[in-house]
Amino acid sequence: MNHPHNAGWLKLFREWVATEAFRDAWEVASQTYGKRFRNFYDSLLKQETAKLKGVWKADGTAPKVIKNLSEVKIEINEAYAISGRVTDDSSERAMIEPLYNRTEITFALEGHEGGRPKYRMRVAEGGSAVLTNEDDEQPSIQLKKAA
Repeated sequence: MNHPHNAGWLKLFREWVATEAFRDAWEVASQTYGKRFRNFYDSLLKQETAKLKGVWKADGTAPKVIKNLSEVKIEINEAYAISGRVTDDSSERAMIEPLYNRTEITFALEGHEGGRPKYRMRVAEGGSAVLTNEDDEQPSIQLKKAA
């Protein structure tokens, strides 16, 4: 699999594997592929989702994003469905309708004053991420993945 001749295909599959559209298609068509290819797909999906999974600690404050944010916890179950919780100084709230596409997670939260504000978390290599309001890139909160 790590042969240089496979590098282009491997890069392509890494990009596809963590997209919602590919996961949906795979759920329908996976049984039409051989066991070795299904194992390959599962291995890639596990590697790609591991980048998202975990506890992300706030590295600073941005009250217009989530006031007094302390951490974001991302969980991915055996079926690769995502869930999570956001903790600030006054509560812990479950993510509503979280979705992930490659290294981006979008979700809503029950607002403290009502409503359901939406957020976007972009995960970068090296255990860092940026959390913003869905429709506005600024302000943002830097996050670091806890060890």
